Amino acid sequence: MAAHNHSEQGFALIDAMVAVFIMSVGLVAVMDAYITAAKSLENMRGVLTANLLAQSKMEQYNALPSSAVPTSVACCTSFKSATNEFDPASEGDYSKFSYEMTKTTVVAGYIDQITLIVHYKVFAQEKTMTYVMLKGLR
Repeated sequence: MAAHNHSEQGFALIDAMVAVFIMSVGLVAVMDAYITAAKSLENMRGVLTANLLAQSKMEQYNALPSSAVPTSVACCTSFKSATNEFDPASEGDYSKFSYEMTKTTVVAGYIDQITLIVHYKVFAQEKTMTYVMLKGLR
């Protein structure tokens, strides 16, 4: 009978366990990177949507004569109102977005400042972005 060397008999249970552990650590790292990327993407989607909504609302105010722009709009006004005053909101669900607006006079009779604050939620976290526009009086 030939003597067998134990180191050449193939994989032992401990070798299989070490291989599974190493693969598990790698899989956890990949999943963590995926989750981080998904959160970052959702955050960027919120920022881009807030920019789109704010730009559209500012363009709407800019197109109006200064006397027709309200002095203020209360906090948490939905972008899609009952009158559908904000048309891009009909293209998607913007229920997580709201805004408030104030108009102040910078130079009497010449320039008004319109400040628009957009509120939104990303992963149940409240975020705000502020936009300012100077408007010449007509």
